[in-house]
Amino acid sequence: MVLIEHALSDESPRPLVGTNNFVMGKEIGELIANRSRNPLQVAVVYSRKSPGIYAEKDLVGLGITSSLGNLLEAPLWTKVTGLNPLDAEQLTYSMLRNEPWISTVVFSDTSDTLAATQVLIDMNLVGTVQLIGFGAEDTILDYVDKGILEATVVTNPRKIGYSAVSVLMDMQQYGYSSGYVDTGSSIVTRENVETFRKAGRRQ
Repeated sequence: MVLIEHALSDESPRPLVGTNNFVMGKEIGELIANRSRNPLQVAVVYSRKSPGIYAEKDLVGLGITSSLGNLLEAPLWTKVTGLNPLDAEQLTYSMLRNEPWISTVVFSDTSDTLAATQVLIDMNLVGTVQLIGFGAEDTILDYVDKGILEATVVTNPRKIGYSAVSVLMDMQQYGYSSGYVDTGSSIVTRENVETFRKAGRRQ
């Protein structure tokens, strides 16, 4: 057995393949530190639709906080959406109307990113709050290219799948394998979105 994206809390040693959520959080924090206006009040929206990240939300938050340090005016605001696709839309409306002090919102799910960005456009508030999305959907990349999204966080499902099979083959052939394979993540911004698109087309 190989675990993908999230470890199980038991005594059985099982190989884990996936994204290092602490490192991903640090990269998000570094992006915010370099590109956001002060004072920084950051909300992170986790989703039950992305259970791997949701289960390790503390690691993501710790990574973000470790990069931002004293730049944060207040502790991270943590929000959660459920399986209902309308949750992100309703949450974004509520934040924009009732919590205008939040300067940056980070999303951890693709569908939440799409819903929230559409709300920002519909309310004519593009530029008033910085959105960092999640995923590499064409629409999300277009939003990044147009400056509607500051950036998007992209994991590597192809590398996760390939690495998981490689680990299984090692276990079958040699009887052991790497205990953990970090498949990494990328931050896609307006400056590198075209390079990212071209690299994706070549795969």
